[in-house]
Amino acid sequence: MRHQILEFFNPIDFNCGCGCGRGLDYMSTALIDKLYNARVLADVPFIINSAFRCQLHNAEVGGVISSAHCLGMAVDIKAGDSAVRYMVIKGAILAGFERIGVYDWGVHVDVDGSKNKGVIWLSQP
Repeated sequence: MRHQILEFFNPIDFNCGCGCGRGLDYMSTALIDKLYNARVLADVPFIINSAFRCQLHNAEVGGVISSAHCLGMAVDIKAGDSAVRYMVIKGAILAGFERIGVYDWGVHVDVDGSKNKGVIWLSQP
């Protein structure tokens, strides 16, 4: 399904923000499959804020040391208002994501099997 992801996303959407060159090829197949399905089910555009992060870039943006982004197992999706946020979360749940973070800027989804499943967390003020 990796090729189908290009129906909705540009490969550069998955690039590390530091310019190290790592991106889509470093992303988990399970994540890409669920992300594609979530986008289809949500029926709203998904704008990726952050996908793969090398350790250096992760530290620069204040990511946690054990970030699923560094393993290619997470993406952050921009959601400008509550209606879009709802559709992104609904699509993510229906697609099988079991780890969802809700932030003022949007939604984090990941498939990191080493972390608790069946969770939705909120950003801290």
